[in-house]
Formats: sequence, C-alpha cells, structure tokens
Amino acid sequence: MAFPPQFTTDLRAGKIYLTDIVDEHISKINMGACECDDENITTLTNVLIDLEYIQESGIFDTIAESLYAILMRIMGGFVFTPSLVYPTVNTGNDRVSFIGTDVSINANVIAGSYPIASKLWSKVSGGNITMSNITTSVLGLSNTQVGEYIFKHEATDTETNKSFDTVRLTVRPQPISIRFGFYEVKPNVNTITYQFSKEIIPNSDEYSFTFPSTASSKYIAWEQSTSEPIKTRWYNTDQNYGTIGDSTIENSVTVGNKRITVSRDPFIFNSNYIIKILV
Repeated sequence: MAFPPQFTTDLRAGKIYLTDIVDEHISKINMGACECDDENITTLTNVLIDLEYIQESGIFDTIAESLYAILMRIMGGFVFTPSLVYPTVNTGNDRVSFIGTDVSINANVIAGSYPIASKLWSKVSGGNITMSNITTSVLGLSNTQVGEYIFKHEATDTETNKSFDTVRLTVRPQPISIRFGFYEVKPNVNTITYQFSKEIIPNSDEYSFTFPSTASSKYIAWEQSTSEPIKTRWYNTDQNYGTIGDSTIENSVTVGNKRITVSRDPFIFNSNYIIKILV
C-alpha cells in the first residue's frame, strides 16, 4: 500500500494523515484490539515526534514514503481511513466603511484533509456594489452604497468538501465636520473662531461636545451645516434634560451654508464638561 500521493504536496494535510494513523493504532493497542511490542511502540512514538518537527514541505516529501512504510510494517498492512478535516475559512471581523471608499476583505483559508481547489466570494445581501477578485482570498469592493452588505467566502477542496464564512460590511455616509468652542464674552457670529472640531455622520439627531474644565460658566457656540437637522434640546452627562429656550440659546444665525448657534447666557457644566445637543 503506497502513501497517498495527494498528501505529499500538502505538508499540513500529510502530517494530519500520518498522525491520525499513529493515534488510531496506539488507541487500538491501548484497548487491546491489536498487539504491538515495546520496540514498535517506541517506533510509533518517534514517528509522532518526527512529524511534530517537520516544518518544510520539501523535507516532508522526502520522508513521507519511508514513514508510511514503517507504519504499514508495524501494523501489518492495517488499512486506515483518516477522519475527514474540512477546509477552514475565516473572513475576520465585520467591517465599517464610508460611501465612495474602496474596501478589501481578506479571507484566511486553511486546507483540511485535501488541498484547496477553489475559492469564491459572493454577495448574500445588500444593494448594488462592484466586486472584483472573487475567486481569490482578497475581495475587492467599489462603488459602495449606504447600507449593509453581507458577503460569503466559500472554499472547496479537491474532493468537493466545502466550508464558508460570512462577513458584514456597513457603509455609512461620508462624515462631515462641525466646529465648537467656548468664550469669555459672547462671540460675534461673523468673526467667531472655534477651538474644537469633530467628524460626525450627516443628518445626525444628536451631537456630543466635550469641553475642558475651563469651559464652565462660559458662553458656548457651535457651527453646523444648514442641511443638518436643527437642534432644539440639550442635556449634560448627568442627563439633566431641558429645552433650549431664549434664556439659554440665541436663535441660530445662518452665515453662508452654515448655521451658527450661540448661548445667550454662560453654560454651567457638570464635572464631566460634556453637553449633548439634540433635535
């Protein structure tokens, strides 16, 4: 009985195949299902040790036949059917991207009992999108739309055994920038300058501004696009809800394509100095 040729070119599959043969025979010896003298048991143990230290396919290819011959001599032509190991596929963590940004998703594929014959990416759900390199490990995505997609990577071995994994891609609108600051005296909306800025998702119902401790008892202001929803409520991190009224916030002023809002009175923050503005 010759060593199966498909395992001579795949180091991992070949090692699994020979290791399973040894483990199976040692298990039969322990159960009394077959006899084996101490010398042969030592030989079997040494085969396991040899397999553990083989890290190069070339070395494995040259000794696989001889190791197999040793096992067949010890086991008297014992016919072994190895347990089937399916391919392993891992597409990684779910991804988040922004519209207009190309995305690459990598699938890590490991062969099982047999070498990998093919790989295939497919879209399980989601809108229109351009997919490239679908028969490789690395999927290319372009022309994304806002929303969620699910993609599947399937690996098939030479004996048509299959495994797959899925990954979710969430595509968000391109972020926009808002600016904010605090002031000793009430700023003029036409000449105002801001100390801080942050990226937000367009059409957000809520902004969160973080101020340093020196901002307490100061006027605050923020600038947003006129396309953003008008904010009418606020609370700080202690969840002290309130309606933004004339006693707290001036009416917003539009300058160009920006809406600027300034507090009528100084704001008193809690110890965290965070304020949230809501629609």
